[in-house]
Amino acid sequence: MAIGRGPALFSLVNDRARLLLIAVVGLLTAVAQAERVEFRSPRWVTYQLETNAPAALRVAPRWFPARRVDTGRQVEFGRRVVVQCGSNIPPLFRRLVPGLRIQRRADERTWVLGAASPQEAIRAAELLSQTPGIESAAPTTRRRVRPHFSLAPSPNDPYFLRQYSLSTDDPDSSFLPVAADLNLREAWCYAHGEGVIVGVGDDGIEGTHPDLAANFAGPNYNFLTDTPGGDPADRTLFHGTAVAGLIAAVGDNHLGLSGVAPKAKLASWVIFDQTDTNEPDDAGFAAMFGTANQAVGVQNHSWGNADTSFVQVSLLENLAVEKAVTEGRAGRGVVIVRSAGNTRQSFVGAPVGDANLDGYANDPRQIAVAAVRTDGRVTSYSTPGSCVLVAAPGGDYRGGYPGLITTDRTGFDGLNAVRDPLDPTSFDYLVGSRLFVGTSAAAPLVSGLAALIVSARPELHWFEVQQIIALAARHVNLTDGEIQANGAGLRVSPNVGFGVPDAGVALRLALGWRLQPLPQEVRSVLAGPRVIPDQTPEGTLSPLGLEFPIDQALVVQHVRLKVLWSHPSGQELRVDLISPAGTRSSLLRTGTADEPVPDEWTFSSAGHLGETSRGVWKAEFTDTRSGQSGQVGEVTLILDGRPTADSDNDGLDDDWESQWFGSLDGDPRDDPDGDGWNNAAEQMAGRDPTRPDEDFSVSLGTLDSQRLRLSWPSNAGQQFEVWGARSIGGPFTLLTNVPSRFPESGWMLPPLSDSQVFTVRRVP
Repeated sequence: MAIGRGPALFSLVNDRARLLLIAVVGLLTAVAQAERVEFRSPRWVTYQLETNAPAALRVAPRWFPARRVDTGRQVEFGRRVVVQCGSNIPPLFRRLVPGLRIQRRADERTWVLGAASPQEAIRAAELLSQTPGIESAAPTTRRRVRPHFSLAPSPNDPYFLRQYSLSTDDPDSSFLPVAADLNLREAWCYAHGEGVIVGVGDDGIEGTHPDLAANFAGPNYNFLTDTPGGDPADRTLFHGTAVAGLIAAVGDNHLGLSGVAPKAKLASWVIFDQTDTNEPDDAGFAAMFGTANQAVGVQNHSWGNADTSFVQVSLLENLAVEKAVTEGRAGRGVVIVRSAGNTRQSFVGAPVGDANLDGYANDPRQIAVAAVRTDGRVTSYSTPGSCVLVAAPGGDYRGGYPGLITTDRTGFDGLNAVRDPLDPTSFDYLVGSRLFVGTSAAAPLVSGLAALIVSARPELHWFEVQQIIALAARHVNLTDGEIQANGAGLRVSPNVGFGVPDAGVALRLALGWRLQPLPQEVRSVLAGPRVIPDQTPEGTLSPLGLEFPIDQALVVQHVRLKVLWSHPSGQELRVDLISPAGTRSSLLRTGTADEPVPDEWTFSSAGHLGETSRGVWKAEFTDTRSGQSGQVGEVTLILDGRPTADSDNDGLDDDWESQWFGSLDGDPRDDPDGDGWNNAAEQMAGRDPTRPDEDFSVSLGTLDSQRLRLSWPSNAGQQFEVWGARSIGGPFTLLTNVPSRFPESGWMLPPLSDSQVFTVRRVP
């Protein structure tokens, strides 16, 4: 199905069965013991043998599983050894290693040798690698493979084709999205959320809903009444039920819709009732954040700051969140997702919403999610902020962009009490003119994606899940004037963060992710007080500038700025943080809360992901109006990240650069292998930056019962040709030209095509 790096050939006649075969290859896993071997191929490479894999050996006795130490990539060694000599004189292989036999000669210096077993081939290759005159010796290998860019079957849920937030494609030919979707069908090739419980802090979930009941597992608790149970307090309450449907509505059950993680389980944590003002005290909220942290892998919170004031997180809540991310999931941490808010400035002169005023969304231990329209542009209501990590579809009635279909209370309860005569179950769902809109709808989509990632790689830490989601995101709409490329070359905006995640990309990243150590913290403190200069009568602004020189080298994950200060009106102030790379984070926007600033506040920014910490960071405090003055006391810059040896201060680890490039000349923003992932992203993921991780191969997927799709990995700026023939022997005819995009391109096969064999060629 894949022909090296040349044209990729795909036969509809023979390759349907091979798709199934490739999907099965590599499902065998084992717990590795610390037995290592080293081969010269041609540089020295170390592998860890997975010697505790009797099941794998019984199923495939011709292969022996191992894992490459430097990349973590799994391979399987076969019963042959490939040897390359320094001259064209064949060495006496049998004399060197008894039992080897020459099978064939690949060229004048390269030989293929046969052994009786994979174990003998491994030992022979290890011995030959140390033999003078032999430049390379290694067992033949096969890697774990999966169908690249294939599609899971469409679920049979009646509303699925209307769930534009999950999967949309151009119905004509050139596989280009017609909406800012999460590309869920690719992700479903790898996981459906099995084994993950998502806790939903909201107004309750109707657990008996036919599309939720099978996934409604608990633990459920009402933190308003301090009693067990997760039912809504009133028949009018629908919000939690709508959120639950987007996360984990049961898929493929001929009913309603499919959640992002259709096999994940749900727990209902009630924190609101019909008054919309009653809520637990801080002890109750803390108890919610700490509920069942060993069982619950993901928390969704589609709530937060209700206006433009500063909302503090209490001491108890802060401790509970810290315990959730440090001790939850056996020390790997609960992944916490929340909506960024719906307080964007609605008209000129109105208060300016800022997610950094919300102590919950502003918390870097939680993923703050903005909302976009179907075209990928930020919605008219979505609250901006430097703390926003990513965005997801949320609908926008103001612009005429539809909301999301999801579960409602059944019957006449909830929001939708209208039954469509042609759709008997319609009033059990938010559908038709009653759809779900807001960052409350966007956040559960990302919670579902987090559940898929945790399901596929349970050993990932919470901060690694955050990085994967950010790296898998893309900016669908480039009209956002606040987009900037940070020092790691990653595009980021306070409106949509790093963009809308591609779930297929996220799952592939997760499965190949090289686990990271726990982040370390670096702090720099400046004492005060210092006066924030007022705007002059002439309108001149003179920011108070503070500098924080950092000597330690980290690959940055999170940045915080803790400020002790005073000012009678927060809406007069602007606070910015500038990294050594020149990336500017707007920590506080002018025109926000018309109230005194809190005595202490900690701002956060997600926008410096992947940058180097070393250098001079700058904080600017600007008073944009005259008449009222304030001052800044102690200010602390807090950086979290992975320590690195980085003598040239480019954000790339010296050993990593030397390993892959042979020097320290790498640039974090470069993409030497042309696979769409720059060096900074490749380093974070633990990938090889010198060759594409996705080989140029073509996969077949079914869009629906009538349409098939060819797809292949690609990058922006490339062009492809699709050629077709009646048989594998040709002749081939050019069928179409396909423009490319990252991370994949594709083509819909015409329903009545005469061609049975297709080849895709990259145009130089």
